[in-house]
Amino acid sequence: MFFKRSDGIGQDEEILRMRRRPVLLAGMILALAATALILVMVLLRNRQGSLRVTADQPGAMVVLNGSLTPLPAGQLIRGLRPDTYDVSLHKPDYRPEPAAQMIRVEAGRTVNLSFTLVPVPPDTAAPAVERAATPQPVAVRETKSAPRTEPPKREASPPLRPERREAPAEPPAEPTPPESLAGALTVTTRPETGGIYVGDEFCGRGTVELRDLPLGELVVRFGDLAGYRAPAPRKVFLSPAQPSAAVEGLYLPLIFISASLDESGRLTTQKTTLSTGFISGDDPPQTDPVVGPEIKYLEEIGTFAWEIGYAHGNRNPPGVDFLEMAFDLPENWDKIKPLELKLYGFASDRRFPFALSGHTGFDMVVNGKPVRQNAAPAHTLGRADRNACDAVAVHSYLRTGTNRIRLQASASSRCFYYLHKIVLM
Repeated sequence: MFFKRSDGIGQDEEILRMRRRPVLLAGMILALAATALILVMVLLRNRQGSLRVTADQPGAMVVLNGSLTPLPAGQLIRGLRPDTYDVSLHKPDYRPEPAAQMIRVEAGRTVNLSFTLVPVPPDTAAPAVERAATPQPVAVRETKSAPRTEPPKREASPPLRPERREAPAEPPAEPTPPESLAGALTVTTRPETGGIYVGDEFCGRGTVELRDLPLGELVVRFGDLAGYRAPAPRKVFLSPAQPSAAVEGLYLPLIFISASLDESGRLTTQKTTLSTGFISGDDPPQTDPVVGPEIKYLEEIGTFAWEIGYAHGNRNPPGVDFLEMAFDLPENWDKIKPLELKLYGFASDRRFPFALSGHTGFDMVVNGKPVRQNAAPAHTLGRADRNACDAVAVHSYLRTGTNRIRLQASASSRCFYYLHKIVLM
């Protein structure tokens, strides 16, 4: 026979369990929030770079872009944004060798630099004191009497005293020159002769050497130059221990490459060449101005465009159309700043002959590497204006020298792709 417990213990346990649930839930939420915060910090750290500057002498402080920092040499400097930095060291009575080093910090990487600290000799030395010549005593000759007769006794004459000579007077010491209270600055720009400003004052172009500058912090700015990105302003700190500095401004070329069709359907290009043709199966691309994309006038956007689709209507497989841009990038192009390829193109519902259904798709190949495959254009003909475009980041596929970007209809595409302008910038 079973009896029910009426002491209320079971009810108390149930109440305790219900009270613990919000506590457990709050703990889980805090744990998830901490995990998300750690992930965000890791992602942000990967977008920044770091720098470690070492010296052969202790006690040196790091100087970044001419500004003295409170960071000692040997300490890892984190959280630097990708950019170019002018790095040096400062320690009283020492000078760094080399005086400064220009480095580039990249995201997710650590740059290591080393300096040699050379003692600075004192400016003046204590003048030497000439020693006065010590006088020599004069010898006294003693007179002897004759052996047979005694001379009369005479009082002894006093000994001769040496002549006293005074030491020559010392020339007055030259006064110590006062410590330099003026600084010097040399600023150069490359590869072009850009304008140079110190503060708000224009100082010249290309290379300027400035003297008699006040010690302290100076700001060097660079003027705009057509076709180039001006260097960022630089801060320089002149001190009695380091009264001179040198700054270099690097002008990086602005990349703008384009190919388009004008209002008459004629090809216009800027810093590139454009070729058209077709690809059959696994064969290499064949340049052909006749068999390839046709140029059609689009009433929907009021401009001419390339019609990219199948190549040979009387062949099986018919192949695909392509366009290829060829251009050069200079040695000093900015490899950090992203370059985007903007495609002013549209999908359409105009199917290939004998195609009952399908979609618009295109492939992109940069320097032989596939970047997009069977990509669908973001805009549809008749539903967007002529300035609508797709942007694709391609800077990681580009290189110094000759580059090639090929756009072609994908093998599974069954509707025409209309493209009227291509811009790389």
